[in-house]
Amino acid sequence: MEAKEDSGDVREVACFRCHDGHQRTYEHWSSTLHCRMRFSFFSPRAISKQRLPVIYFLSGLSRTEQTCPEQGGTQQYLCKHNLCMVWPDTSPRGLELDKTVESAWYGPGASFYVDATEKPWEDHYRMFTYITQELPALIEERFNVTKEKGVCGHSMGGHGALMCMLKQPKLFNSVSVFAPLCSTIKSPVSQRAMLRYFGEDKGAWAPWDVLTLALQLPKDTSPIPILIDQACVTYRRQEEFGHGYYFLQTFIADHISFHAKHLNPPPPPPSSS
Repeated sequence: MEAKEDSGDVREVACFRCHDGHQRTYEHWSSTLHCRMRFSFFSPRAISKQRLPVIYFLSGLSRTEQTCPEQGGTQQYLCKHNLCMVWPDTSPRGLELDKTVESAWYGPGASFYVDATEKPWEDHYRMFTYITQELPALIEERFNVTKEKGVCGHSMGGHGALMCMLKQPKLFNSVSVFAPLCSTIKSPVSQRAMLRYFGEDKGAWAPWDVLTLALQLPKDTSPIPILIDQACVTYRRQEEFGHGYYFLQTFIADHISFHAKHLNPPPPPPSSS
């Protein structure tokens, strides 16, 4: 385990004006991951006058907290609907453990948003707890936001978003995903990471497998609004699009509008006078 630092305050490391709001990057000590972490945060100007809901965006394999803010084209639509967005990094960073990694399919940028149980990963790779507990608590304490929140993800992050919904169904009001990885057990993309994070027993992988979790849902589970774009559930297959950020840019407005419908309070009824 890395030497513990004093958590202190959250430190702003970058701020840029973007559309009718500000795109900021913050750094803080994570008591869950035992390392310093960064996240990006966009807030429309309206945050100075009212508390706003938040969408948490989980990025894909090898990405960082900067990738989607720079390439996703989300900010103008967040301003339109008065929503904030948080982009966490995709894994812990700056660890001695990083030096042992021999592949991009596990380790830095490849957390798959799980809580590892195998050494040496278990001390740091607890991203599920980070994105469902520590980070939302930090955001709600520091910023002028409501407790209403949605989660959105792309690829590996789509897996993370669906997993959040299945494991913590009351935490998020809405879920949307782009081209999600849906089975960490069956996908060769995730198998190398799961082997290291949970060992050879695939029974230990099952609690972190979206398909397995979906099949285990109790029949009386309350419906959760879900939108899925693949290159009540709304599933839309988008022909001719690839797996990257051009695909995401094309449909991100729909996703933010979808979340806005479930996060923002309904308009007041028209006056009878």
